Amino acid sequence: MKKSSAKKRTILIIIIAVITTGIIGGFILNSIVQKKFRQTAEQLMPVVEIKYADIHTNLFTASVSLDSLDIFYRPDTGLQSHSHHFYFPHAQISGINFFKFISSKDLSVATIKLDNAEIKFDRFLFDKKDSSQIDILSLIHIPFDNLAISSFSISGANVWIHSEKKDNKLLNGNILVNNIVIHHLNKTISKDSVQFKGIMCSLFDINYPVPGSYHTLQIKEFEISSKDSLLHIDSLKLLPEYGKFEYGNKVGHQVDRVDALIPQIKISGLDLSKLLQQKLSAQSIVIVNSNVHVFRDRRLPRQLKEQPMPLGYLEKIPLQIHADTFKIKNADIVSEEFPKVGPKSGYIKIENLSISMLPFLNHRSSKDPDHLETYIEGSIMGSGTIHASVYFPLIENKPYIVKGAIYNLELTKLNPSAQNLGKMYIQSGVLNNLLFQFSANDKKASGEIVGEYHDLVIDKLKDDGITVAKLPSFALRNIIIPKNKDKSLEVQKRTGKIDYDRDPTRLVTFYLLKALLSGIRASFDFGFLLPS
Repeated sequence: MKKSSAKKRTILIIIIAVITTGIIGGFILNSIVQKKFRQTAEQLMPVVEIKYADIHTNLFTASVSLDSLDIFYRPDTGLQSHSHHFYFPHAQISGINFFKFISSKDLSVATIKLDNAEIKFDRFLFDKKDSSQIDILSLIHIPFDNLAISSFSISGANVWIHSEKKDNKLLNGNILVNNIVIHHLNKTISKDSVQFKGIMCSLFDINYPVPGSYHTLQIKEFEISSKDSLLHIDSLKLLPEYGKFEYGNKVGHQVDRVDALIPQIKISGLDLSKLLQQKLSAQSIVIVNSNVHVFRDRRLPRQLKEQPMPLGYLEKIPLQIHADTFKIKNADIVSEEFPKVGPKSGYIKIENLSISMLPFLNHRSSKDPDHLETYIEGSIMGSGTIHASVYFPLIENKPYIVKGAIYNLELTKLNPSAQNLGKMYIQSGVLNNLLFQFSANDKKASGEIVGEYHDLVIDKLKDDGITVAKLPSFALRNIIIPKNKDKSLEVQKRTGKIDYDRDPTRLVTFYLLKALLSGIRASFDFGFLLPS
């Protein structure tokens, strides 16, 4: 009996000792961890400022939690009043090796979980791009060389754009990233320093004012899944902030006002690991059922600024893109202009437009082809079809080669543009076919067109776009433009040479269209009398 009592007392003493040691050790560990955390936070200053209401450590679950965590990130330390602000009501870090946290240069944790975040990005810092925001890591000392996180998640986040006038909701959503490894934290982080194996991202109700454009980008849903190698965008809108005429007046010169809806964008076979290297590598990019309206007021002054050729536009894209295929399916595009002289705008609409590029890339490497194959199909004003192919060079000083045909176009459908912009009214006419082939470089376009039409009757209008100018109309019908040019006429009589000098201050679409029209004008004996 005495032995049993002694044994129980011994066990009780051991239990009390363990509990006491755990409590004391917990207090000591808590004190050490808190001190280490405070030291780490101080070493991040002045670039990163960390505040919190309370910190808790748990030895048995190897976790740290923080209440009311505020993080202020200042990429430009010369502007202390401007910072990006991250607020987390509760932050949980689990699976920490406390001894390594205290003594080692390498830190690894199992999970970092941040719920119900409120994130505010400073609009001024977004718009301000200069060298003061570069290499900010040289200003801080991080006590770890390498960081490994098995699972990092932010859920229920609300993201805002903060400005002096007001806060605009940017988006809400969730993100989960697995197996993150960051090397060389105390050096300038390169594209190879950050690695991860998996990501799930769901963002909703994105509402982003595009800097300097007076447009807002809206996205209903944006999803990325590394498991499926997929990026999906549901309902993308680009909305102008002002009406047609107010927009141009706000900018002060001729500019395209774009109103666009893209119901779906799908990027398949996406290599997400390359996104951190500013590379978008995928098997396919598909854009479906786009509806785009572009408006320009020609009464405003035009900026005489040099415009790039198509390759120049691709090279301006900040991402390095490589996709095996790129497709636009079933798009409707309206180009509307208000003329420099006249009371009413004119427009042309391309319906059921399909464009495919094989492959699609904007920065060629030695392994890539030297050109893109581009194929275009569509309907002009709901009548007739256009088929074209474009040899798109990826090497400078190589010409673009355009080949194609327009079939069965009812020419009266062009009156919304011809009447209000070209001051010509088409009474009747059908373009049976127009074959075209030309090359274009940054200086000149040259080639030829061969056309066939019948029953073409055109009136020349006065500047009001309504009244018929009788003498010019008589000349059009009887001298300049024959009523019929069918197959009975030899090909040479239906052929026009394309010889058009590029105006580098004009958009490339203007250049290519004018090149085609120059061939049509040249196909008539007195085509030089037609308006240019």
